[in-house]
Amino acid sequence: MSFTIQNAKFVNRKVFPKSVTFKNKDSEKTAVLSQDRNLRKSFKNILQGKYLVKNGVFKIDGYDKVNKQWTKRKVAVIKSNILFRRWPEKFWLYTSLLLNKNFYSQAKINYINQKYSFLSFSTSKNNKTDLEMRDKLEVMISKFIDNSVEIEEQWVSEFLDQIVEFNDKNLLKNYGTLEEHIRIIIKDYYYLVEKTQNLELVQTFLQTLWDKVYSFMELSSLCTCEYNAKKSKDKQVRKLSKELDFHQINFVTRKQLRIIDLKVSDVKRKIAKNNFIIKNLKKQIIFELSKSETHKKKVSNLDEMFVWRKASNDQRFEFKKKQEKMFFEGLSDEAVTLRGKIVEVMHKYHKRVLNDDCEKGDIEEFRIKRAQLKNNISTIYKQSLTYIDETAEQLGFEFSLLSLKLSKMEGIWFQLLSAIYSKQYNLVFYNVFSKMSDTEKNELLTVLNNLKVFDSKFSSVIIDESIYEVPEMDKNIYLINEHETNENSIEEILEKHWSTYGGEFFSKNNRFNYKYDGKKLETMNETTKIQSTMFEEVGQLIINPMKIYTSKKENKNSILELSGRISLNKDFADTNMHEAVVKETDLRIYFYSTKRFEENEKVKLYISEESILKVL
Repeated sequence: MSFTIQNAKFVNRKVFPKSVTFKNKDSEKTAVLSQDRNLRKSFKNILQGKYLVKNGVFKIDGYDKVNKQWTKRKVAVIKSNILFRRWPEKFWLYTSLLLNKNFYSQAKINYINQKYSFLSFSTSKNNKTDLEMRDKLEVMISKFIDNSVEIEEQWVSEFLDQIVEFNDKNLLKNYGTLEEHIRIIIKDYYYLVEKTQNLELVQTFLQTLWDKVYSFMELSSLCTCEYNAKKSKDKQVRKLSKELDFHQINFVTRKQLRIIDLKVSDVKRKIAKNNFIIKNLKKQIIFELSKSETHKKKVSNLDEMFVWRKASNDQRFEFKKKQEKMFFEGLSDEAVTLRGKIVEVMHKYHKRVLNDDCEKGDIEEFRIKRAQLKNNISTIYKQSLTYIDETAEQLGFEFSLLSLKLSKMEGIWFQLLSAIYSKQYNLVFYNVFSKMSDTEKNELLTVLNNLKVFDSKFSSVIIDESIYEVPEMDKNIYLINEHETNENSIEEILEKHWSTYGGEFFSKNNRFNYKYDGKKLETMNETTKIQSTMFEEVGQLIINPMKIYTSKKENKNSILELSGRISLNKDFADTNMHEAVVKETDLRIYFYSTKRFEENEKVKLYISEESILKVL
């Protein structure tokens, strides 16, 4: 998701940079550069939370950094190491997926659905009438559960919106002068409090729903067909009593009960997680209030400070009473009505059994379908392999789980998938791009762009040594030194850091020799009338690649117009940085444009006075 580091200083005096300010946002790719290997490593360790913070702000995903272990769950460092490999990858990715509760819960539900569909079909013994009856029962019970859950989710969602709006409005009204960052934390705190209390209501609802669904297995006493058949003097009728014992509904009901069990466990997990976060947020708010300049009183109980919370709690109490009425009255009434309908469907089936009016299906078709249903039962492990392939396809790469070949890209894809499944939303690519070919860079950047669509919470930090490895050169770049981090545009870096990044960038490209007589500028076999104090009699012009244009509409005050052909760019990670060769002089010019060009395509470049970055 994001880092927010502001003037952070560390307990360990050997940590460099001494002071760190760094920010990025969801879906962003942020470049951090240093030509010093130790500085890059130190900054990577800082992002991993390995050093205790003495002063300043250090937040990850909006929460203050707790410790190294806490940070490890939120930050994934991806390296390009062809010699280190966790083989077999499928086992390690399967482990990561098991920690992904969303995948695990859905995979478990899929397995339960497939398993009970097979068992129910198998025990029908090729009785089409039996199968039709089971299908009716499943539709009725599923509709009852789905409608009940939908209504509950709608109720709690509407109340959450209402109570959050009430809390936010009163916070602004009563504490509008409080520092904004403290108000943001308080909003997050009470949002999570209200959401957790809603989850507790949902848990109670699901447990009540479980009881109602379980009661559908206790209906045999409401139909006398089985009892009468057992007491019949007709031997053939007595044999049929086994078909009249309501066993068919057990498969449908037990399946739904297990799914509800899973949902209850999922809700309990969310409540426990939220309570842990609420506890830490409360400590953070009290700490921030102790430093506040607008609030001087010591605070120990937040609800006592925020007096409107009494009205919030009253609203919560009234909503809880409505919920309990729905749990114990509305849900019970619906369940009783459904019990009667189930008995009616079962009784009609019993009559057909007693009248020998059941339709048998084709035995061969029955065996084929039973085999298909059995093969369709997919374990969580099998589902994980399918899920891994689907994720790779969505992101736009191929990943072989069983390959014995040592591959740089396979290692990166494995690390990326592990981070995705572990929900480590902050990706740190450490010395990766400088070790990749042009094709590999493009492939990785395409995958990172697809990752925005797959899940917009992921953000990427690229730590490398060269300006050529910056993925988006139109965005600001962080430079790190022993003392601090500096955020700069590409133009500022090229101009201010001439001896390092500027000299490297302009060693062969974007340098023009010129002559100037006070009225005319002569360069590149072109003469232009211009009056400016920036030119000496002779020298060199350093041209800013970010301010070279490909049409006159973009730059109406051009002093130079050059014709060239596009050369294949193999230097830059950012594909928007192009290279053109001027045909008269064979001079190579870098220019930045979002337009797409083919190799050897003709292009005209327009250079104005503002395109001149430096005069030598």
